[in-house]
Amino acid sequence: MINHLSKGVASLCYIPGKRLCFVSNPKAGCSSIKESLWLAEAPETYDGAPHAPNAPFKVTLDGLLADRENLCGSSFFTVVRNPYVRILSAYLEKIQDRYDHNVRLQFLARYGLSKDRDVSFEDFLDIIATDSPDQVDPHFASQHINTLSSVITPAFVGHLERFDRVAEFLSAFGIALRRHAPHATGAHDRVSQFFTRTTLSSVEKLYEQDFELFGYERDINRLAPIADWTRQQDVSKLHSFLVEAELRNENRDLRKSRDNLLRARDDLLKERDSLQNERNEYRQLAARLNAQLSATRASTSWRITAPLRAAAALAKSSREGD
Repeated sequence: MINHLSKGVASLCYIPGKRLCFVSNPKAGCSSIKESLWLAEAPETYDGAPHAPNAPFKVTLDGLLADRENLCGSSFFTVVRNPYVRILSAYLEKIQDRYDHNVRLQFLARYGLSKDRDVSFEDFLDIIATDSPDQVDPHFASQHINTLSSVITPAFVGHLERFDRVAEFLSAFGIALRRHAPHATGAHDRVSQFFTRTTLSSVEKLYEQDFELFGYERDINRLAPIADWTRQQDVSKLHSFLVEAELRNENRDLRKSRDNLLRARDDLLKERDSLQNERNEYRQLAARLNAQLSATRASTSWRITAPLRAAAALAKSSREGD
């Protein structure tokens, strides 16, 4: 749960000034939502790329922690899409039609497939079914995972099929909803081309919770949602996670401080030991020199040359007196 949430908070698009937080859900109008939020928050910085890292509403986990109370007091919302149409659209754009080479190449590499491999829709569903649900690429992952439904019950869940209601919701916050669909696949009108009894069964198993949670029928002939979202917002679990994350950060900082102090202590101890060794070496050297001096003074030659040294000293003293 902790690891999943640590990665999942990157999907939170928080606008402090609007007290609004969008939980991003790929392949369900998130490009349009992000563009609309960006233009409402900082139109002068928007360059036509709604997923760019310099978006004004994207913040790091540390940023969320710093504004935790205001964040959890904001209105949360997301947008979902019929599971049949969404996964077909993802397949067409990312895998078959190859509009997004990066996602396609990452998909092929993750599952050990060659770069020139043509992947059928049925094979595609079988492949992602073998992966851990929370490790699947967000474009293909279950919407209940993308929207962090285990910890967030948003105030509003819009349906892409009823985008006018999403527009109404955003207008209450002074935000005009714009359409951004550069790679529209027409998946809604192509379901009959791709869905068989086998692929229908695969999608129903893969996205079982999405059908139940977001009000869609398991009927390929009824793609519109059958129920609106009527739940009360509850972000208490998110708040608890952020509190725990802050405590983990504080403990991490304390551990770093402790480790730094221990390293400083070890460095001082090493320096002390080095100085002690150096002092011992000097003492040993002094002892050897004293022994050599004593031996020299006790030698016969030293005694014989004593008068000469005395005379030399006397001569030196006389010269200095002159």
